[in-house]
Amino acid sequence: MAAGSTPSPQLLNIMRRTHVPVTAFVSQQAAQRNLLYWRAFTGTGGTIGDYTVSAPDLTKLTLSQAATQWGQARRALGRWFGQAPLIGQPPSGAINRTVRAAAYQGGLKTLVGWSGVVTRNRIHTWNGKGLKPGEIVLLHWTPDLGHQLNTLLAAIQARHLHPRPLTPASFAGVTPQMHSLAGR
Repeated sequence: MAAGSTPSPQLLNIMRRTHVPVTAFVSQQAAQRNLLYWRAFTGTGGTIGDYTVSAPDLTKLTLSQAATQWGQARRALGRWFGQAPLIGQPPSGAINRTVRAAAYQGGLKTLVGWSGVVTRNRIHTWNGKGLKPGEIVLLHWTPDLGHQLNTLLAAIQARHLHPRPLTPASFAGVTPQMHSLAGR
């Protein structure tokens, strides 16, 4: 999973070569600035998730404002990429009851967190242990995104793991990394 918005041709090349599933949580504004890139990203097998219209701190908005952020972005992303996202990531991972309720009102099925992050040449997991099945690893959409992904792929290969795309069904029984919106 990657959060951010700067186009990375290197990422597309790695995705073409390895067929690794990548979900990018993209704001409506970021997608609109680089529609051609994001269409190439989805054409390479990438999945777009909802990161709101403008990536504000949703915990500081009213329910109505936050629902508009999720819903408007979800509809626009659906028009541009052929399928409206069902999963979203709150900007900066900030979540509370209002953010969950707003995501549900905006049409999302699941909010995604992460249990690991790639920094430089290391993967840091929430518990300080190595990668294991079910981990969601956050990459940052910075100029070294390709390097981050190669670091992650090396760890995946070393541990004989098999990455899967993120979908609402991916989170069945994985409480620490997801928030099901069905029960709010």
